[in-house]
Amino acid sequence: MKQADKGIVVIALVIAALVLAYVVIFTPFAPRYSPEGFPVDGGVFLESLRDVSSVYIVMDIRHAAPEVRQNILQCGVDFAGSPGLANKEITTMALEENSCVGLEGSESVADCLNGLQGQTVLYIQQGDQTAFYPHAVIVGMGEEYALEDCHVNIV
Repeated sequence: MKQADKGIVVIALVIAALVLAYVVIFTPFAPRYSPEGFPVDGGVFLESLRDVSSVYIVMDIRHAAPEVRQNILQCGVDFAGSPGLANKEITTMALEENSCVGLEGSESVADCLNGLQGQTVLYIQQGDQTAFYPHAVIVGMGEEYALEDCHVNIV
């Protein structure tokens, strides 16, 4: 390889490194919800749900396809109307691209997610799996929706 060719390769690598650094530094970080604890059986979550007086229902519609967005929002409505949550104080919020909208207005997504720590949470997002944690359930929602997907009935 000629000296001139080596110089071109070095310049190309430096430019590629600068572009990568720019993307990493200036691309906005999308905060994510991380439930406390390790995954558990659904029954463990339902037992903890029975004992709490308040529940947060979070509808994360960020980056969701339009038909999935509608299902996520409908799921939140259906959870809120579930018989198993009838005697609980319910707080709902929707996470949009750059904000979190709830009954008390709009705030940053990061602030809303930070407020969920230590709370019991029904978190609905685009996906195909549901995972239970000691004080949270993450419901994966797709294009197909049925009422029983988002319903709580504690016996």
